[in-house]
Amino acid sequence: MPTQDHLSGAQALASGDWNAAKESFEAARREVDSSESLDGLGRALWWLKDVRAAIETRTRAYGAYREETRNQEAAVAVWLARELRILLRNDAAADGWLARAETLSKDVVDSSVPGWVTLARAETTSDVSDAIADCESALGIAQELNDPDLEIVSLARLGLFQVAQGAVDLGIALLDEAMAAASGGEAKDLQSVGEAYCALMEAAELLGDSERFAQWTSAIAELKGQLGFGPFDDLGSSTA
Repeated sequence: MPTQDHLSGAQALASGDWNAAKESFEAARREVDSSESLDGLGRALWWLKDVRAAIETRTRAYGAYREETRNQEAAVAVWLARELRILLRNDAAADGWLARAETLSKDVVDSSVPGWVTLARAETTSDVSDAIADCESALGIAQELNDPDLEIVSLARLGLFQVAQGAVDLGIALLDEAMAAASGGEAKDLQSVGEAYCALMEAAELLGDSERFAQWTSAIAELKGQLGFGPFDDLGSSTA
């Protein structure tokens, strides 16, 4: 059973109080060093922009989940793959974690993890057509299993790739839909909002028209100002 400190940490994460979340999960680990509290601490560290510590901590959480056979390790593995690629530009390590996530996700039932794996695969390819196909597959899984975070990020990535391929109107429509969902409070994890926003900014850069998405920028800026987007704050339009 989760300790009170663990529950407090989870509540702090949900409300965007990153320092309180870190302190609560650290306290929870002193009481009962569980995989869930270790994982929660890693999430809090990510939001506090300590990316390397977050990755190291969630890597340890992955090992703990494996020992406990908690069926959470595939989700952690694909998260590690994406963060290592996007934030640390460590493609070799990212490829290894993605391969591990693909293997583990084969045993996952009634979960959107395979969709996150497919999305991560889209982010590795230099072939835009393949990336679009993978994003469409991830989007289908998100909608089938009602994962709003995967849906938001898949829509945004798909829109970005469509813009990159030259299907500008379609790409903009997909990005608009992603931002409507993101700004409308559908996301369960604010990281997905940050990822969608970064995709939007890269699309604007490709189009050479920052004004096209100005209204979405204003809508998201309020949320960003309140809570921040963790390490994405420092990446600007280069993250996508």
